[in-house]
Amino acid sequence: MLKKSKKISNILMIEAADKELVDVYHLVKQPKLGIVQLLTPLKNRGITARGIAEILEDEEVDYRNEPWVKEADLVGISILTTGKPKGAKNCRQIKSSYPEKPVVFGGPGVFTKQDAEILLKHSGADYAIRGPGDRAFPMLIEALNGKISVDDVPSLTWRTGDTFVHNKRDKKLTPEEFNALPDPDFTILRNWGKLSVMPVCSATGCDGRCTFCQARLIWGSLIEGSPSIAAERLLNYNRTHDSFFLVNDNSGGPALEKTLKIILERGFKGNLILQMKIKSFFKSNEEMDELEYEVGKGLKNFVKSLRHGHLNLEVFRLLRSSTTTTTVCLGIESASDDALETIGKGVSIAETELVLQVLGYFGILRLLMVIFLADYSYEDIRRLESLVLRYGNIMQLLFETPLAGTLDTKKRQRQGLLVWDEDKDFEMLRFFNGMVPLLRTTKMSEKEMVEEFLRLYANVYSTKRIVKAGIKGSFFRWRVPNRGQWLVVYDHLKKGRPDKALASLAWYQTQFKLAPASLLRTGQKTMNLYNQCQPYSWYMDRFIERINEGKTRKYFGRPRA
Repeated sequence: MLKKSKKISNILMIEAADKELVDVYHLVKQPKLGIVQLLTPLKNRGITARGIAEILEDEEVDYRNEPWVKEADLVGISILTTGKPKGAKNCRQIKSSYPEKPVVFGGPGVFTKQDAEILLKHSGADYAIRGPGDRAFPMLIEALNGKISVDDVPSLTWRTGDTFVHNKRDKKLTPEEFNALPDPDFTILRNWGKLSVMPVCSATGCDGRCTFCQARLIWGSLIEGSPSIAAERLLNYNRTHDSFFLVNDNSGGPALEKTLKIILERGFKGNLILQMKIKSFFKSNEEMDELEYEVGKGLKNFVKSLRHGHLNLEVFRLLRSSTTTTTVCLGIESASDDALETIGKGVSIAETELVLQVLGYFGILRLLMVIFLADYSYEDIRRLESLVLRYGNIMQLLFETPLAGTLDTKKRQRQGLLVWDEDKDFEMLRFFNGMVPLLRTTKMSEKEMVEEFLRLYANVYSTKRIVKAGIKGSFFRWRVPNRGQWLVVYDHLKKGRPDKALASLAWYQTQFKLAPASLLRTGQKTMNLYNQCQPYSWYMDRFIERINEGKTRKYFGRPRA
């Protein structure tokens, strides 16, 4: 157990965010959990622990004159890949005013030795922790206080003269250690009251083998936390917040079902967003061919699945009944069985369509996460578009974005598709958010790929579709109040306030009815901001310039003029 530090007793952690660039979370005030999870146990042990999540700040912070930096004995900066240039800028500002103050980098954007070296080189920071820092960060504090050697801090990269030292990678947390983590104390964050969506972690890691995704490399295999702990956090935060993102890293098995059962029985009345895999909705791994499923035959397939006991209907029921409005995020990378097999999704289009249809029957909102892979053709995009427009309430559309230093990145480099270099083009890493292309395309030009990207976004978030969702929701979308909502009604009636009881019922029903239109409207606003974002226009000019540097290309998609 970490004792109260004598030398380092005041710690500031910063979650870097490039607010100038519009991304899919631009209108959502939802910081990551990392810095809060690291600071909470330190605060509980008597250390002054403060956090700045830049997404919650109204203006860009100048760390040269920031009082919290001046008072801190140690500054940590948490980054995604996109946050590397901004985090490096923050560090340079800190070092310009306080050159002797130790600065350490961490977060999902630092998990390889190459990441750490390049980041320290461009920022002037002292240390970087590769991967999760739940053990490493407290041990670094002990090392700086002289209690242990810096060589003993796992996953640490640090400078010695002009060379870098990479300590041995830390083992990931055990399930017992994961469950022992304290409830994150969001009051650590400055402006924490601006959170619009409260993140609650119930799992970490992933057991998937998708070739385009590196989550397993960063966080390791799946660890599911205690359902009762996750449920308790949701219920506690529900006293002050209405919207939650369950950070469950695609976990959708018995643990999730238990969590949903607990919050249903205890009276949860909030809105829930969570990410799940298509396979999580099936009871077994039977082949779809054995049941003779047909793509597009929604009701027929639904009846067949009931007869064969193939779908786990309890999951659908709990997702519908335990919350006010439930939004399930599903990765829909392709509408082709061959492509899904190639990228390792482990599901078929028939399975995907069946789950999307049944989610619709249960009134559960479907956020379809679509990735434009570099080798997509026009036919691939048209099939995706048809799938999204038929079954998706909203969409998160991204270009393929390899993470620096991973096997997938090296593969794309060998293919000659990766345009930017992490070291030479360090400042370009701010654009690694999926909103602009990073790879050369193989079956259409890069410009045409962007045009298809914008066209699909415009079709999904059209005003016509928003109005249609509003009308349909107002007249045909409704639900029976759940236990949590009835408890609110009973409480008002006991206090002799029937007007408040009726108003609360009306509000819950209105939220449910208008949720599809509201989410579409948010997506439309984000897309409008994206179109007006000048840095993206600047980037595309530089991207095309790099593509055209002495390169002759041939495309194999639609005939080109």
